[in-house]
Amino acid sequence: MATPQLSPLNDLAFLVTLKVMGPTGALIPLDAGTATCFLATSNLSTATAADPSLAGVITPVGSGGKWTVAFDAAALTPTLLATHFAAATPYVIIQVLNGIRRAVACQYSDTYEAEVS
Repeated sequence: MATPQLSPLNDLAFLVTLKVMGPTGALIPLDAGTATCFLATSNLSTATAADPSLAGVITPVGSGGKWTVAFDAAALTPTLLATHFAAATPYVIIQVLNGIRRAVACQYSDTYEAEVS
């Protein structure tokens, strides 16, 4: 899986697969639930949002435990991101109401290079 790129004034969106421990002890896909996500400066279990405005939207997209995570570019301002992530790894923390918490490390860059073809 590629590392999600966090850059100012660009949408941040990616797919994640969420699984939970089933009744038999095997991991099974999590296909529904109430979930939230936010950007943090740590992946610790106590991590909180780096800023209240850095909350995203997470939505299940069918079977197999696939979820879309999205942050709007309008909230990802240069000053805000540089303040929190110029010297710290950004993490998207995903929380599902039933107690599941996962972290996705991102790569912060003040610029996002275009691919020329």
